[in-house]
Amino acid sequence: MPNNPVSITAGPRASRPRDVFYIFLFCLILACARTTSANRSTLYAEDGAFFLQDWLNQPSVLLPFMPYDGYLHVVPRVATGLVSMLPVGLWPVGCVFLASVCLASVGALVWKSLESVGLPTWSRLLLAGIPLCSPVPSVEPIGNLANAHWFFAYLIVFVALIRVENLRSGIAWGAVALICALTEVQCALVLPVMAYRLVRHRSFRPVAIGWGIGMATQTVATLLAPRANSTGAFPDGMVLVRGYLIDVVAGSVTSRQEVISAFVEDHGFVPLAVGLTVYVAVCLALATVSRRPWRWQVPHFLFLSLAAWMLASAFGAGNSSYTFTRETPYLLRWGTTASLYLLAAGALALGLAAQRWPRLDKVGLVVIVVASVIWIPSFRSQLTLNDTVWASEVAEAQQECAANVSGVPTLDTAPSGWSVEVPCARLRR
Repeated sequence: MPNNPVSITAGPRASRPRDVFYIFLFCLILACARTTSANRSTLYAEDGAFFLQDWLNQPSVLLPFMPYDGYLHVVPRVATGLVSMLPVGLWPVGCVFLASVCLASVGALVWKSLESVGLPTWSRLLLAGIPLCSPVPSVEPIGNLANAHWFFAYLIVFVALIRVENLRSGIAWGAVALICALTEVQCALVLPVMAYRLVRHRSFRPVAIGWGIGMATQTVATLLAPRANSTGAFPDGMVLVRGYLIDVVAGSVTSRQEVISAFVEDHGFVPLAVGLTVYVAVCLALATVSRRPWRWQVPHFLFLSLAAWMLASAFGAGNSSYTFTRETPYLLRWGTTASLYLLAAGALALGLAAQRWPRLDKVGLVVIVVASVIWIPSFRSQLTLNDTVWASEVAEAQQECAANVSGVPTLDTAPSGWSVEVPCARLRR
């Protein structure tokens, strides 16, 4: 590795807090725009059945550190704790808004981490906008807190590459690293960079320490409450490859699962493999011609994409096979983090090349326009409602409470089969 700091941020100029706040507001608008009335009309998965349910059953300042499904979800648990203070009828809206705040914060912090590096503005916009606009998150993570953890795995990479100018900055970014690590176990992927920078860069140590505390706590949580529905073993090699091509490569272009299923049925996996090979070759070529030390981060992102997918395949539920038809498309959300890393490699490589050849700025602008057009059909959340509408569930529960004031009605949530039990005392507030 080069002797220069492994850093994406270098340079004398720092953005003003007001500028970052404006970026956050813009990101929040984008995040909210991806949600739909379906998101705001029901609680989704763990948001109700586990996180809010736990706040109802056993509220405690220690609750954010209760493991769920093998690891800690500190940010979603804290956020649902805030939502639990709202009237029951506002819980879905509260979850959607705070999930959008989390996503907007990730975008704004990525933008902040890239200040003064010399990357063109459009490259910074791409890197900050990938979690906000890319296709895969629309399958499930958009609009709910249960899946917000995917985005923190993206943010931690930029935190690991930050150049710290002073102790105050180091403590602030250390707090961000701590929050990321306490929320997403995949933050362990930046271990080599964190270890390297802990030894080489004294000013960076508060960041590495914050990350280390978070990951140590995650490790303890995993040992005490291991994931129940996973063998921890990688699937067959070809299954792993096919899954990467579907969930990550195709998912980086569109999240319309029926489109991907039809394409693979008609053309097979070869076009996806060829497209991935060309994309990787271009990324590496652009990184090679760059004279900047950050060129090493392009293959780093490509490696992280593969590593994230292997972890999702080993520990994620339902990755044992990839057989599907037009009528039964495969769920793509397991490729979320890997897709974000894959897209980031291209955005960074092109930005670095444009530093050497400014004429590539026009190419970058074209990339933004083309990506926007391609991603538009995948922009909005794909959550749909059948018979589970929160307002109706609350109304029925209140009728039940009129007959039994000490009852604990069960309110159905999305997807089908999920629910939350709410005491009548809370429904009367």
